[in-house]
Amino acid sequence: MTRKRTPAQGTQAAVSASASSSTSEVKNELIRASAGTGKTYALVQRYLWLLERGVDPERIAAMTFTRKAAGEFFERILQELASRGSEPSGAGAITLLRKMVRRMDRLRLGTIDAFFMAMTQCLPFELGLTGQTGLMGEEDFNQARDEVLDSLMLSITRIDDRSLLDELREAWKDASHGHEQNRPTEALSSWCNRLHQLYIECSDVDRWGGESVIWPDKKAGVDLTAALNRLQTILVMGTFDKRAQAKWDDFFLEAGTLPVTGKLGGAVLYMMDPKRGVHSDLRRGTEWMMWKKRMLTPDEGSALADVLEAIVTTVLKTHIRRSRAQCRIMQVYEGSYHRLVRGRGRLVFGDLAWLLSGHLGAGLAEGWDAIRTAVEYRMDARYDHWLLDEFQDTSERQWEVLSPLLEEARQDAAQERSVFLVGDLKQSIYLWRQAEPEIFHHVEDAWSGERLEITPLNKSYRSCPQVMEMVNGVFLDAETLLDAMFPGVGRLWTFDEHQCAPKVAALSGHAAMLHVSDEGGEGKAEGDGEGSTEADPLTDTVVELIREINPLERGLTCAVLLRKNDTARRLSDTLRARLGVEVICESEETVLIDNPATLALLSLVQLSAHPSDSMAWRHITMTPLGEVLERDSITAYRLSERVRRDVSASGFLPVLRDWSQLLREALTTMDAFTERRLTQLLDFAAAFDETGSRDADDFMRRARSHALREDAVGARAIQVLTVHKSKGLQFDVVILPELQGESLDAVSRNRLFVSRSPRGGVQWILDKPEKVIVEADATLKAELQREQARRAFEGICRLYVAMTRAKLALYAMTADRKRDSDSNEAGILRQRLVSSEATPYVLGGMTAQCLWETGDRLWHESFSEALPTPRVEAEAREGPKLGSLLREVNATVQRRAPSGEESFRLTGQEFASPVREAKRLHGLQVHEMLALVPWLEHAGDVRGNWQERGYDLASAAAQQAWAVLEDASIKAWFTRGGATREVWMEKCFDLVTADGWISGTLDRVVLETDDNGVFTSATILDFKTDEVADEAVLQTRVQGYLPQLKLYHDAVQRLASLPAASVKTMLIFTVSRTLWPVDLTAG
Repeated sequence: MTRKRTPAQGTQAAVSASASSSTSEVKNELIRASAGTGKTYALVQRYLWLLERGVDPERIAAMTFTRKAAGEFFERILQELASRGSEPSGAGAITLLRKMVRRMDRLRLGTIDAFFMAMTQCLPFELGLTGQTGLMGEEDFNQARDEVLDSLMLSITRIDDRSLLDELREAWKDASHGHEQNRPTEALSSWCNRLHQLYIECSDVDRWGGESVIWPDKKAGVDLTAALNRLQTILVMGTFDKRAQAKWDDFFLEAGTLPVTGKLGGAVLYMMDPKRGVHSDLRRGTEWMMWKKRMLTPDEGSALADVLEAIVTTVLKTHIRRSRAQCRIMQVYEGSYHRLVRGRGRLVFGDLAWLLSGHLGAGLAEGWDAIRTAVEYRMDARYDHWLLDEFQDTSERQWEVLSPLLEEARQDAAQERSVFLVGDLKQSIYLWRQAEPEIFHHVEDAWSGERLEITPLNKSYRSCPQVMEMVNGVFLDAETLLDAMFPGVGRLWTFDEHQCAPKVAALSGHAAMLHVSDEGGEGKAEGDGEGSTEADPLTDTVVELIREINPLERGLTCAVLLRKNDTARRLSDTLRARLGVEVICESEETVLIDNPATLALLSLVQLSAHPSDSMAWRHITMTPLGEVLERDSITAYRLSERVRRDVSASGFLPVLRDWSQLLREALTTMDAFTERRLTQLLDFAAAFDETGSRDADDFMRRARSHALREDAVGARAIQVLTVHKSKGLQFDVVILPELQGESLDAVSRNRLFVSRSPRGGVQWILDKPEKVIVEADATLKAELQREQARRAFEGICRLYVAMTRAKLALYAMTADRKRDSDSNEAGILRQRLVSSEATPYVLGGMTAQCLWETGDRLWHESFSEALPTPRVEAEAREGPKLGSLLREVNATVQRRAPSGEESFRLTGQEFASPVREAKRLHGLQVHEMLALVPWLEHAGDVRGNWQERGYDLASAAAQQAWAVLEDASIKAWFTRGGATREVWMEKCFDLVTADGWISGTLDRVVLETDDNGVFTSATILDFKTDEVADEAVLQTRVQGYLPQLKLYHDAVQRLASLPAASVKTMLIFTVSRTLWPVDLTAG
């Protein structure tokens, strides 16, 4: 099917189509936006055009993949409106700007993950989640995963879990067959970390090593033992080289024990090596090389072919067995994970798409269609226009959730709704995260036709002509070469010539490919002094090039782009030491364990939990704090007890703040780096204290792994970052020193084959055999080639992204390598660019070879060195205080809590009574247990759930809560009945009214809805654990609670957008099981 395309006329063309549409019709649009062509501008213009057309901003859903990109998008919208508002005819823009700001909390302008989280929170209980849903950070997730593993290890040691123990034991034996290990716990943890997400994606046992799925037409093979016996009988040994006899003996021995060992020995690998001969010709008779060539007869060749095929079959059976066993282990792990983590509302981003596509959650299979329809209806009714950025990075699972919503808008009969997609297949660098570029092609083909415009953007507003020349030189008309180097990649990769927009066409820059040799020491820079790092020719070239250009002093931005985080960290340290300038590494760094100051304070925390930890104590005594401890005669146990007591009373932040101050006073000097790290430790301690935990071991575990990425925005520094981190950014100077290494199509060294459909769905999974086995099996070989093509495509995209970050100068660098490949980035550059003799390129004290260049080497001299701007001190004038100004426009609002509005008060005797705290805890437990029951018909084993969460079923609180649920009049409010009821439980709220700021928590609210999901009425149920001896006491209590209930009533009325008469209020006295309606209309 031919894809519809319009001429590439720059970014303005991308939005002019929208602007020229009639007011009664909104076009759908798919933009193919190459790097630097202004895709953010196109998105902003589309959004503003919709606003000008009268669309409410909360009816527009604009989404991208990162919070940074979403923030930039929102900021650009506000800036554009403000800019238009400053013009004489800008009254309309000012109105729109006010509308955007006032409705900021209602806008759907963020990440896809945030949108999925909002969808999940619409119907959490229907999705199999209990309790309050929330996203875990990386540290919380790691801890949750450890909890699941601990639970598994504990459960298999229990006597009454024999079936689970047997299942895991057999699965472990099968999964490790041929790769036995003596540390099963570590191996199990590794498997769970590596395979869990894959199991969620494909939980079908038949697809894990399923022979009928992987080889549907495969016939039964020859028995290995019989084939070996036949070969030994037929083979004439005397005609081989004399050294071959021993090799054949080893081969028969290793092949005979293969079904038991599961391992391929050296002799077997030797015989299966293609160097011996062409395996496909064996049955016709062929030459076989064993030191000397020897012609095999057809009978000998057929017998050997049977043996080799039987070896392949035997080895594959071992890998099939491992695959199915790993699946069984994942079944057990996923069951525990869902019960202990996800089922309790503790989610990670990866869970959201799986939940919303029906792949997760207990008992969802039967009613999933209805649940999905309800979620989609709510989202579809809320948004009319959809804008998606970086569309090429969408995964199949994300598309499964989004496509029904987008289809509804695309096919709108009234043509008043729309879809606007922006992406670039050439920037598909997230295939390893299951991004699926085929979805882009699918939309182009399936949606082509009426109301869809496809617009390519290839005019760069970023790069100067010299950079564009290098980019075009590498990629233009390269499809034939790339497909020859990487078979299958041509189906995915396309490139149209890039042009420079007029605003950058006049810029003058430089682009070059440099090669440095290490022979004779020429690659080593001179004059680096004693502090220089170990010499590396590429590092030396980077250092000298940056010195030559001197970007920071000329006001230019400069980035060194690399492939690996480790390389980025090492190179940033080297550049910092050798250049003496600020260098920011945007790779994450474990900031609390990379300096002596924070390590000393962490040893204090470690000692508080483990007083006998002599290493922590010795470490503290060797720091400047040791003098303080010696002066005050503080021993290890006294120090441990003191820190432990202070942490228990105040938290980690106050304790570490006091000790960090002692450390500052003890240090003779305090550099900026150490001060920054101490501040980061205190920030971490403050965040940890917010969790309420006082667990020192947990604090230490999280502190050791706490990683931060330094923010380079606005910094006057050389930036070192990975290509993936650079996506969406631009720099005046870009240096690419990491272009050599393994081939672009080198597959990852994981232990699994994961065969996927063209759209990314899992077809089958198999524990990956050795390369000779893969090469001998047509199905596995084809899968390997598909995987290699995708890896190569991703690598080509990564090279394109790296090169197109440059605005004025682009430098690609290579060096002599003992092992290099013509199929890596450097190989592609050499084949596409290098066509003449190299020329010398002098950089400071070294000389590199210039393989290709365009532009002026001295381009940077046109940028004069920036002189420091003299600081002008403004005349100080007395004016109104900032606080006074703020109070004039923002009056202080007094916070009121409904729980503090009771008209009755405790007596002094009641307040001081030791029984009061016990009653408070009792009431708290009753509330907590009732909050775990959304609807009785969906809650399953209620008391079992309570017990699982640690509640004592024999306690008075548990018995009281259960009695409440069994009461007929109260039970009706815990029964859903039909689909028109919803429930809020322990719902926190904050409202600002004319009476002030109201902040509280609703115990339970039952809401009735119409067929469209709109609330029609609400009933507030407030639990009270008061003991009411008679009706007189009850009436007194009800009267005392009226002010509190009035605030609840007003809150629900506003939260649910209901008239006052539609909100009812009831008190449930749990001790007497009394349901008491409260009429708030009087007075």
